[in-house]
Amino acid sequence: MNQVLIDTSVWRRHFSGKLAQRGIGWVDAQLVACALTHSALLWAIDKNLETVADELKVWFQGFE
Repeated sequence: MNQVLIDTSVWRRHFSGKLAQRGIGWVDAQLVACALTHSALLWAIDKNLETVADELKVWFQGFE
């Protein structure tokens, strides 16, 4: 049941304007939702995903 709730939440966010027209697809939206849900950080070479994840504070900044 939790998976259905996450999918519904991602669907709303993806198509409600927060993630729409941002250049990320359904899989990327799922990754962002999981990172937000589980307090995780993302890292990828996809610039669109990086931009969205950084705005939502789930982007891994790298090793300093």
